[in-house]
Amino acid sequence: MTRSHSPMAETDVMAVNEMNAVRASVWQLLSSLFAKELSTERIAELAAAADFWQAFTQEAELEVAAAQIQNALIEASLAHSDNARLELAADFCSTFLQNAEHCAAPYASLYLGEDIGDEQDEDKAQAKGLYGEKHQLMSDYLRSAGLGLATEFREPSDHLAVILALMAHLCTSASVESQRAFLESAILSWLPEFNARLGKLKLESPLYGALGDFTLAWAKLDAEILRG
Repeated sequence: MTRSHSPMAETDVMAVNEMNAVRASVWQLLSSLFAKELSTERIAELAAAADFWQAFTQEAELEVAAAQIQNALIEASLAHSDNARLELAADFCSTFLQNAEHCAAPYASLYLGEDIGDEQDEDKAQAKGLYGEKHQLMSDYLRSAGLGLATEFREPSDHLAVILALMAHLCTSASVESQRAFLESAILSWLPEFNARLGKLKLESPLYGALGDFTLAWAKLDAEILRG
């Protein structure tokens, strides 16, 4: 005996798939913003996406940070010289590319208490931590998902941009349980501490501080969505 198709069930599946696609697009955007400096063209593109940023005003947790990101992008896009882009590039460098003790280094290994031994040399200790257990774990995740890092992205696999991109992939390819487990163990386990460090930095633009706030709020909201 065969069961007839349920229009309601098909509608529900379509709604879930659409929601997952939206979630994936947000995670992918966040990944791209942490991955590299913004070009002039990318700044203009993001600044013009008013509908995208306005969509987050319906969520109290995201509203303020979304508005700050949008305003910072608009201000940079309206500048009559390249100074605004250069300021954002300098902020990106100051925020993510300096010595780990003086910036908000975007590597999970540095926040999850990985034992890096008794190295006396700070650079050696940092390198050992960056390419240690968490890097290997994320590399294994990527391989199991059939993914790899772009050749031009020369960062450890536990870089925040990589982890967020993998979360985007899981949104449309993994079970709810797998998504929730990854979000809680690979992102929410260290993102609050990372964002706290980010919030203490003195930067020219509010963009990256707001980006950190938005990413943390979005991660918490998405975890709630996955918990049902």
